[in-house]
Amino acid sequence: MIDLKNVVLADLPEELWNGIRAQIRQCVVGLVGLRMCDGEPCCELLGSGTLVEINGSFAILTASHVTDSPAFRRSELLGLVVSRDAHRLTYKKDEVHVVTVGARGSDDIGPDIAVIRLLETDKTGLLKARRQFWSLSFRQKEAMSLQSDDKSSVWIVVGCVNEWTGPAEPSSGFTEVLGVREIYYHSILDKEWSLGEYDYLDIIATYHESADLPSSFGGVSGGGVWYVTFRYEDDKVVASFPILVGVAFHQSPIERDSRIVRCHGRKSIYEVLPSVLQADK
Repeated sequence: MIDLKNVVLADLPEELWNGIRAQIRQCVVGLVGLRMCDGEPCCELLGSGTLVEINGSFAILTASHVTDSPAFRRSELLGLVVSRDAHRLTYKKDEVHVVTVGARGSDDIGPDIAVIRLLETDKTGLLKARRQFWSLSFRQKEAMSLQSDDKSSVWIVVGCVNEWTGPAEPSSGFTEVLGVREIYYHSILDKEWSLGEYDYLDIIATYHESADLPSSFGGVSGGGVWYVTFRYEDDKVVASFPILVGVAFHQSPIERDSRIVRCHGRKSIYEVLPSVLQADK
């Protein structure tokens, strides 16, 4: 294993990071609301999500303030961003079912978790063919056994960024295209803590160490948090397979060139969430 306190993460080979991002990307979706505005079609980024499978049900893990937002409620269609190429994959409101986990209190504590169940349609079959659904059922034991104080680990916050989203050049037969860009921000965990039945991850975003951070993490809400460890193998740094460990939902103000990105952790998504979904059936 590698003690990352003695390693500059940015100095790790870009090829290594590209491989990690490619593995995570298979489960990442952007959530876009589509509706008519004064007779013209319009769309807006609602937030981020992770494709998950829970006891045979296929869904999108996200934050409840995303699905409770006015923008989500006024949307006529839910669009999923699943490719960097121009595409259109939408669900009608009666083709999904939103389940909220817990009664949300304050913005910085939550609980702030929701899942969007994808009801059985041909669209979900197409999505399964193009993307991967992370199995919370199959991966629970592995995820819960991870060591949060492992000095060889990094925590990666993934989601779509509002300020990096905007009109793009027409392509693939589409005359109007919304360009959506993801962030894969890796950092060392500040602290892991619990309040009642929910757990939390506080991840530090440090601005003076990265020139490619948005001024706001708006849009990243609902995105996944992934855990990766590094080790030496034949004098070469290699990474473990990324494990989903949380969902992002809140950002603190910037103070002294850094902010906290707060996320729900493993207990919340691998233990509390499945029990809520079981009761919802």
